Amino acid sequence: MQIEIKMQNVEEIKAKLGSLGQNAPKVISRVINRVIVNVKKNMAVSAKKRYIVKTEDIKKTLTSSNATSSNLSAFVRSSGTLIPLYKFKVSPNQPRPKNPPKNFKARVLKASSLKPLQGFVAKMKSGHLGVFERKDSSRLPIKELYGPPIPQMLGNEEVWKDIEKEANQTVEKRMDHEIKRLLEG
Repeated sequence: MQIEIKMQNVEEIKAKLGSLGQNAPKVISRVINRVIVNVKKNMAVSAKKRYIVKTEDIKKTLTSSNATSSNLSAFVRSSGTLIPLYKFKVSPNQPRPKNPPKNFKARVLKASSLKPLQGFVAKMKSGHLGVFERKDSSRLPIKELYGPPIPQMLGNEEVWKDIEKEANQTVEKRMDHEIKRLLEG
């Protein structure tokens, strides 16, 4: 999952700046860098609107590069693996409850209800808590259940539209701001 910001209309910006046109790359790089900061924030906000996920978990998957006046492009990239189902909403969320339910339930999307699972919550010797299910009718082996990875969440159409919309609005606002700043300063 990656979003890339590039500015194409350098000549328009030079025209707006008039005699200060040689500063256009500096203005554009400032705009792009502000958009990158905004995009990172909005990735977390947009994903949290739809999924039960922590902001810190989203931010851990993000890497970015900034624009310079000689390289007018930047990116934000999200990469990560599957998230243990236990990090989402699981009920009951403790191993071996006193009155164990027939089915455990879990939910990944905020808009959905808890869905029944044929699994159980267990704490491994390492201290890792997770939701597991048996591979067959015997006691072992077991496998851990996972939810979607964060890059997949960010790639969701609704989430992506929110991120893209905010990025475009930020470009427009910041471009006007940076041009005024240079002309007045």
